[in-house]
Amino acid sequence: MNNNTQEQASSVFAEFAWKYIERGISVVPIAPSSKKPGQYSIEKGWRGMGDWTRFAERVPTELELEHWEQWPDAGIGVVLGKCSGIVALDKDYDLPGNGNDALQALIPYSPVAKKGEKGWTRFYRYNGERSCSFDVNGARVLDVLSDGRQTVVPPTMHPSGLHYTWITEDTLDCLHSIEELPRLPDDFLQQVERVLAPYQTEQDKKHQRKTASPKLDSRAINTDLSIQAEYFRDLNAAALAQLDNWVSKIVPGARPHQDGYRCVATWRNCKNPNVGIHPHGIRDWGGGYGMTPVDLVMYANGLPFQKAAEALRTCLQMAEPEPLNLRVGGVLVQDGADADAGAASSVVLTKPLPWQRLPEPPAPVILPPVTSDLPGPAIPRFITDPPGVLRDMAQWITATAPKAQPELSLAASIALAATCMQRIYRSNLANFTSLYVVMVAKSTEGKEHPQSCVERVLTAAGLQELVAGSGYTSAGAVFSALLRQPSHLAIIDEMGKLLKLSRSKGNANAEAAIDKLIEAFGKLGGVMRPPIYSTMTLTKAQATAAGGQTVIHNPAISLLGATTPATFYGGLTDDLVQDGFLGRLLVVESTQPRQLARFVDQTEPPERVVSWCKHVHAPPELEGNLADVPLAEMPANTIGMHIHEECQEIFGLD
Repeated sequence: MNNNTQEQASSVFAEFAWKYIERGISVVPIAPSSKKPGQYSIEKGWRGMGDWTRFAERVPTELELEHWEQWPDAGIGVVLGKCSGIVALDKDYDLPGNGNDALQALIPYSPVAKKGEKGWTRFYRYNGERSCSFDVNGARVLDVLSDGRQTVVPPTMHPSGLHYTWITEDTLDCLHSIEELPRLPDDFLQQVERVLAPYQTEQDKKHQRKTASPKLDSRAINTDLSIQAEYFRDLNAAALAQLDNWVSKIVPGARPHQDGYRCVATWRNCKNPNVGIHPHGIRDWGGGYGMTPVDLVMYANGLPFQKAAEALRTCLQMAEPEPLNLRVGGVLVQDGADADAGAASSVVLTKPLPWQRLPEPPAPVILPPVTSDLPGPAIPRFITDPPGVLRDMAQWITATAPKAQPELSLAASIALAATCMQRIYRSNLANFTSLYVVMVAKSTEGKEHPQSCVERVLTAAGLQELVAGSGYTSAGAVFSALLRQPSHLAIIDEMGKLLKLSRSKGNANAEAAIDKLIEAFGKLGGVMRPPIYSTMTLTKAQATAAGGQTVIHNPAISLLGATTPATFYGGLTDDLVQDGFLGRLLVVESTQPRQLARFVDQTEPPERVVSWCKHVHAPPELEGNLADVPLAEMPANTIGMHIHEECQEIFGLD
């Protein structure tokens, strides 16, 4: 009897409710297979909790919590508004193209966000907001969830069969205090109204003119699994029983661990393998919640729920769903049409897969990127749609980026092209293609993705030797790198810190490295020589060996650095401007607001880009007595390019 009681007490609510109560956040139990606050009794089963809004005035008592913890399969909902001190923004449907810019520009960053079947919910500190909804052309654009509203939180199961999941490294139940959440601006609701007003009908505006009231219902709740949820339950059970058939194939970075596997929760921007995958279940230990196999495949690969389920089903080689035999009053029904009663005694109808029966979402709404009140950041067409091979490269980087940064995608594409062409192509005006590119964007906003994409392309093209390292520690390090590879790319993650370090006291080596980079940039068409040191204290043999200088012809370095605005601009000094280093930098700063990470497919580099890199970086082979001479010690054998007069006008050349 005790065992049965203990088994019944196992629920999401029983496991997580105390974490919220400790933080002063009010919670209510959620009925299984629903989004509704519910109450349970053995006699009546699950029914709606018609008076749950009383917990918007106070947190539940210990007695109430102990009672709720015994309810089977109860999920957990957070009551929003003044009592908990939390308000949430809920967005289910994305707007295509640049339509999100105007609205997205208004939505502040939040360190805590969750995802259900679609869209996202972000959490903020309560600032007196009222609950309301915003529609455009009948489609829901944004819900403001405050007093009188609740939201279901992870790892409660969604009615569709998946689990709600945190998509940020921080989770609401692990905050030290709700004071860590940012506030929405005082006039946030008015800002949204002004931005959307030109595109709304009068019917759309009705939702936002009044406070949204909670839906209270005490009727019985059907907690039986739908056909769709039953299908996913069986799929998840089969996957846990056959880990070796799918984990290593479709979970990126998964590694064997004890009796199962471990992987990284990349969807929360984590770095350590904190997700345990075992036959008895899957748990994100960092986030403190469980997952199903379909959940894991979906979030680890950035796939829609339906595609993740289909991929898992393919790996498990599951049979097609059982056919249905349908007969109505002795009359056979075949594909919706009547058949003769004297025909066969039954007919086979194939049960469609769940994703074949899902209702179509509302038609998407397109908002122009510029509005009458607060325009989104307008990105010129030449950035989003550059010419030639740059288009393929830049658009691939943006398409695979968890946080799209079109300006940085183009900057990285230019750096890639410059690296492949430098020391080989020279214009009639003595221009080489070596460039020092610095990408500037807010912290955690996707600066590293363009850098990694450049390295992926060079590796796919067999040109990985062009990547020299992540920076230079001294002038000698710059010279040594050029000796090994006179044409190379340095990918520097913290360019701003490098500049700041080079101008701090006691860091002569870092300062000398910057000076050597300035020199290398100016010697693209000439020769770079090492400094001469005294030989007075050397032996005759040592002096003879030191007397033979090694020179570098046409040193070609490209930099692809990344930094934050505060670090970069704070590290700039007058001498960096005076000595010419700043003038050699191509600084590209992203103007995008903070974004929520997307789930996108990580496709391979475009074949056209890889082929182009191979083709342009094909220096003539050395033969005869020159075959053993390092490339650095020989003048570059260049290919001429003519800059047309029209281009010279753009450059400002006479």
